[in-house]
Amino acid sequence: GVPKSCSYLELDDLDIKNLDGLEECNRDDAGFCLWITRCHKLKNMMGADKALLRGLLIKECNGIVDLTGLWSDYKLTTMFRDMEQCNLRVVDCPKFKSLKGAGRLEDVNIRNCPMFVSLEGVDNRWKSWDLDIRNCPKLKSLDGCPKVRRIYIDGCKSLSDIKGINLYDTQYATVELWNCPKLKSLEGLPPVYDLFLSKEDWTEEEVKKSYKGNTCRVYIR
Repeated sequence: GVPKSCSYLELDDLDIKNLDGLEECNRDDAGFCLWITRCHKLKNMMGADKALLRGLLIKECNGIVDLTGLWSDYKLTTMFRDMEQCNLRVVDCPKFKSLKGAGRLEDVNIRNCPMFVSLEGVDNRWKSWDLDIRNCPKLKSLDGCPKVRRIYIDGCKSLSDIKGINLYDTQYATVELWNCPKLKSLEGLPPVYDLFLSKEDWTEEEVKKSYKGNTCRVYIR
C-alpha cells in the first residue's frame, strides 16, 4: 500500500510493527524523507534498511527503543558515496534508549526522551554537522559521540562526563552545555571557537580551573 516513488512519506497513527515495503518507495535510489508519528507498536527500524533515507523524524512513538535496521552497508558502496547523509530527529519517545543502528547521520536531534542513555551507533566514517540533545535526563556521558562540528546539550541532568566528545574542525566548532548540574569538569573538551555554559552551573573561576583549552570565546549566561 506504499507509493512506488515519493520524496516524502508520513506514517501517522498506524498499527504497524515493522517498516517492510519502504524500499518500494525509492526505486530510483534518490532518497526520501520519512516521518513516523504515533506508531506505538514500532520498536525499531526493521524493514527500513533498503529505503536510503535522507531525513527521518520519529515522534511520539511510545514503543520505539533504538534504530536497529535503519542502514545496511550494501547501500554504502562506491555508487552511493556522494549520497547525502541522513538527518535524524527523535522527539517525545518515552522508551527510546540509543542510536544503535543509526549508521550514517548528518544532524542528530534528540528531544524529550527520558530513557535515552547512549550515543553509540553512528559510524564514524561519516562526519556530522550538528548534535542537539535536550531533556534527556539519563544521559551520563558523551561516549560514542559521532564526529560533529556543533554540540548543543540542554537539560541533561545526569551528564557528568564529556571526555567522549568527538569534534572535527575544532577551530570552527561550537559547544553549548546548558542546565547540566552534574557536569563539574570540562576534561576532554578540545579547543573550540565558541563555548557556552549556564551561569547556574559555572563561574569564570570554575571554568579556568577545569578547562585548559585555548578557546576563542567563552560565554557564561
